[in-house]
Amino acid sequence: MSLEEVDQTNSAEMISGDESAYGTSSIIVASGLATTAVSLVLGYFLEHQLGWGIFNLYPMMIPLGSVLLGFCAGSGYGIATLITHGKITKPLLTVICVLLVISYVLGEYIEYSGVVAQLPPELQGELSFFNYYDAVTREFAIERRGNPVGGKFGVFGYAIRVLEVLVFTLSGAAIPLYFYSRAYCDRCRAYMSTTKPFAILPAAGHSAEQEDKNHLTWIRDSVESNSPAKLVTLLSTHADNSSMNEAADHRTHLILHQCETCGDAELDINNVTGHEKKLKSTRLERFHLPSGFVKEVLGA
Repeated sequence: MSLEEVDQTNSAEMISGDESAYGTSSIIVASGLATTAVSLVLGYFLEHQLGWGIFNLYPMMIPLGSVLLGFCAGSGYGIATLITHGKITKPLLTVICVLLVISYVLGEYIEYSGVVAQLPPELQGELSFFNYYDAVTREFAIERRGNPVGGKFGVFGYAIRVLEVLVFTLSGAAIPLYFYSRAYCDRCRAYMSTTKPFAILPAAGHSAEQEDKNHLTWIRDSVESNSPAKLVTLLSTHADNSSMNEAADHRTHLILHQCETCGDAELDINNVTGHEKKLKSTRLERFHLPSGFVKEVLGA
């Protein structure tokens, strides 16, 4: 096969992959819109038939209604991702969050329409959505056993509204956010499985930052020069001290995400400090490792 034919084949595969990714993204968005519609219909029924607005569910000042409705509305995005194994990219995640914010506004409008429906016909045209929303927002107050405690929030009620929007959006995007954080194999269109730290390197005292840089440089050189033996040398040097390194306040975790189909992997280099509740992990860099590279490292 000539170089020109190879290029044409690779280009065709890239176009096919892009079309497949676009189709999968469309399915994810459509599924999310479907569950959003069902959730809003449920909210409409609760408001108009039972006179109960789900956004009013606020036990102990926790916007539980926003959590429940947001999760139900966004469940389709997560379910479709699980079924299709579609990649959650930053643009797709942005679209999902924007649609969820719009869904929140529609949910509030449904609540407003329920209130207007209870007004005398001659007054229904007098109350606009924005006037209603502003009035209700300023009426927020802390209650204890159904009785107001302190004064109304006034303009500060909008801080509660911002919290509602954030909670609603994050609840709806919870599953997509989880998949967005996971390593993905573009070749097989599948999420990679993640192992616990398969190597723990030391970095202690005032030289911790420099030690991290040294490890990072060593690993980068190994990957860029396609020299798995160099990475094996680094890992072997510290293999017997993993427990001691993990007990240190500052260490470097190497986390491997591997595709179960083709064997390709992503290697995360994480800077880790503290323990238990004070544990903090920051990813310094992520490297792509071909399957052959991974086999040599893991088989060493």
